[in-house]
Amino acid sequence: MYFRDNSGRAGCRRSSEGECASFQPRLAPIFAHNSPTDKGSARHRSLASKLTTDHGLTITMNGAHCEQVHIPFPDEGLSLVLYLLVRAICSGPVLVCVRQRNRLSGANLQPRHKADDDPGVHMTASPPCVTPPQLRALGQPLPIFARALGQLKPVNVVTIGSSSTEGDGASSPDLSYPGRLRAALATRFSDRTITIINVGIGGQEAPDEAARFKNDVLAKNPSLVIWQVGTNAAWKDYFLHDVRDAILKGLDHLRGYDADLILMNLQYAPALLDEKKDPKPATSEMLHYIADVAATSNVALFRRFEIMKHWHINGKLPFEQMINNFDGNWLHQNDWSYNCIAEALCDAMVEAAGLD
Repeated sequence: MYFRDNSGRAGCRRSSEGECASFQPRLAPIFAHNSPTDKGSARHRSLASKLTTDHGLTITMNGAHCEQVHIPFPDEGLSLVLYLLVRAICSGPVLVCVRQRNRLSGANLQPRHKADDDPGVHMTASPPCVTPPQLRALGQPLPIFARALGQLKPVNVVTIGSSSTEGDGASSPDLSYPGRLRAALATRFSDRTITIINVGIGGQEAPDEAARFKNDVLAKNPSLVIWQVGTNAAWKDYFLHDVRDAILKGLDHLRGYDADLILMNLQYAPALLDEKKDPKPATSEMLHYIADVAATSNVALFRRFEIMKHWHINGKLPFEQMINNFDGNWLHQNDWSYNCIAEALCDAMVEAAGLD
């Protein structure tokens, strides 16, 4: 993508986040334009939605104003056609960015993990991670994790769960929440060796995960276990009592074992919400079960749902900033929210271990 400055000179700028990811206020995009304000009608917004589905063109609209436009691949002829469509649809200045071509073919333009040479394009600099301390608080201390850190010996942390732990929606495994947590802890405790062992498997739920505790969790000799649980049960409306029983079974596995446990609840994502952005009945019930188990069992609880809801409602962040809709489900997190969850979790762990 080329940008033209006020003198008319064109040039391309790169950043670590993607090709032409950001620009100085003096620069204007070459595909900037002003269209009549009546072009942002409901009919045109419907057309934009259809283009997103059928052609890979993504237009983020705010009323009649198109704030962001992504063209999925840099074919000059198609880009020109789509640009003309954008002019017909949008009003106000528009920034159009073109993704680099990835190594996939056909219509599969959004892989679960984007290729390393296809970082995508960020329209603006990512917003900071702002999580109130009271929301990230775990509610229980982590004495075993604290003791392990104090001994200056290698510390193992095992993360178990479903696709949120495996990292669906992240552009690489290192940008999943366990990957970002590893980086955050390494920065905080540069004189310690902390190993994050990620045994998350997409599609699983508490019964599958509890059955793996002996071989996949306890065999790794962890000082801390982080168990992300409940999302698939709420999304697919399983028998939620079975999930609660499986969580209790997992706690039984840990009893007598020298490891702390953090339960992580659901993500705040459209797939789990109703049209008013309130939790669906199964979501609400699952959140209640997890909180009740944590409270009655004196187990730490990381309230991911409440944190992400705060970002969206109080921080005014759109779901597009937090959720990667690569599969059309509006369920999985993206690089930004995985990183911010990891930062909040790292702070919470340090505070609960009494090391802040």
